[in-house]
Amino acid sequence: MAPQPPCALRVTTARAEDFLDLLSTGEPILLLLPISLAAGVDFFLALLILGLTQDLGWMGIQPEGLHPLQWAVMGGIAGLYLLEAMAEFRHVTALLWHNLQLLVRPLAAALMVFALLDGLPTGLRASGALVGAIVSAFAHVLSWGLKLRRFLQGRRKVAAATAVLAEDLLVIAFVFLATEDPELGAMVSVLLLLIGILLGGSFHHVVRFGFRIVQANLLKHPGHNPRHRVGELPRWVKKGIEAHGLSRLQNSPEEIEGLFGLWGMPAGIYGVPGVRGFREGWVLVDGTQTYFMFRHRSKSNCVRLDADSFGEQEPWGMAQRVPITHPDGGHSALFLQGRAPGLKSHK
Repeated sequence: MAPQPPCALRVTTARAEDFLDLLSTGEPILLLLPISLAAGVDFFLALLILGLTQDLGWMGIQPEGLHPLQWAVMGGIAGLYLLEAMAEFRHVTALLWHNLQLLVRPLAAALMVFALLDGLPTGLRASGALVGAIVSAFAHVLSWGLKLRRFLQGRRKVAAATAVLAEDLLVIAFVFLATEDPELGAMVSVLLLLIGILLGGSFHHVVRFGFRIVQANLLKHPGHNPRHRVGELPRWVKKGIEAHGLSRLQNSPEEIEGLFGLWGMPAGIYGVPGVRGFREGWVLVDGTQTYFMFRHRSKSNCVRLDADSFGEQEPWGMAQRVPITHPDGGHSALFLQGRAPGLKSHK
């Protein structure tokens, strides 16, 4: 009689075989990634499509079973979809809406995936819901980051309505692809996730800066001063000041405390030579010089800005925008949080 493998190995092998059987025969498992991606980009549209399709028995509306309440639910989802579409046309409403969705969308996607995996073991459903929340949050950061970067650029080459329509058509096509051919939809989802991981790093900076704009406006009080003295700056900024030789600007405690001492404000910058894409960081002013400091791969980087190239500081919704014109004719912009003091007045 041939020797039997250890009990633990037999149990592990059996569980692996059961999981492979689920992957090969369980359509809900294959739909996990595509549905989570679609929900991250446009949750209400994805939910609306899945609610109207008959491909998913647990969510589909059967012709013989139409109930007025079901139509009321679908009407409410359609109303939320239209509300999100209208919010995309202005950066202020888009900032408020999508920052709220940063918190709501992962939870909603987790509940959707948990329902999608109905009939499977509870542990597998919970794990799938967690994966769905993470994938949805990642997709939303990429989608919202692309939109916010377009707002920050100012000169949008694509109209807002065209961008919204194109995104919705892609979501519709992707959901129908996933429901018609789950295996192909899963493979395309993995490919899109890999592309997002490789190329979507800059969108993280944009989304985080947008979140901090809203946070600064919600938490500000009448005595709030966005200027930070050296001792109030984050640790990595203070280390960067030393590393880049800016500490020589601190001549005395009186100057540090006074108007012409070194001080900083949270900021974001776009399109400046030496800074790739959009970066969030700190603008540092010593009364005569202006610098922008940001982190890249855990290292501080410092770019000197020519204050003579600054345009007039202008309100940009819940932030301040400082246009910059370069000697070669190029244009870029510096964004400050909330009611920041003027930079040109501190030259």
